[in-house]
Amino acid sequence: ADRDKFIKTVLKKTGINMRVISGEEEATLIALGILSHEKGLKGKYALVDIGGGSTEISICQNKKVIHTGSFPLGTSRLTQMFVKKNPLDHSSLESLRRHIKSVLLPKMIAYDWPKVPLIIGSSGTIRALTRISSKKEGTKSVSRGDLKKTVKSISKLSIGDLLELPGMEARRVDMILSGAVLLESCTNLLGAKKVRMTTYSLRDGI
Repeated sequence: ADRDKFIKTVLKKTGINMRVISGEEEATLIALGILSHEKGLKGKYALVDIGGGSTEISICQNKKVIHTGSFPLGTSRLTQMFVKKNPLDHSSLESLRRHIKSVLLPKMIAYDWPKVPLIIGSSGTIRALTRISSKKEGTKSVSRGDLKKTVKSISKLSIGDLLELPGMEARRVDMILSGAVLLESCTNLLGAKKVRMTTYSLRDGI
């Protein structure tokens, strides 16, 4: 809310003139970064980037973006709202799922987003979940079924237990559950059977 004051302060002290971009522009830049570098992308698929405060989703046909959206769903935001402790009780887990669905579904329905078989994921959270869910060194994709099993298992773990998981990063441990539920919800709502991670993202689009 205080972006104008912040930008003026930065300009005054450094001479750097900043510009705050919209969520839609962020989604466009993420898509540009991935589509410009990833090879062999054909048919319909979704690009999903899960951040701390928002999630950007683009629906693509071959190398063209046909739908895009930015949603106020991020791991930090969702953790503060719903994950008050680990393990997470069933009621809180279902409340988290309902909230995510209530934010994502209206736009998907309003703009008639198609179902897609594949999600290309471009964030540290998705890379971490791929490592944890696959349990195989060097794996770059995870099935919706394995992701569902991961959500079920990690929702029952304490922070200490989560830290012991192969592939877990300490800096993501408190937000990994909210990220996992969010990614699982994206696969369910988009109809995706598989999530494949990419190393390309926003910086490449810029």
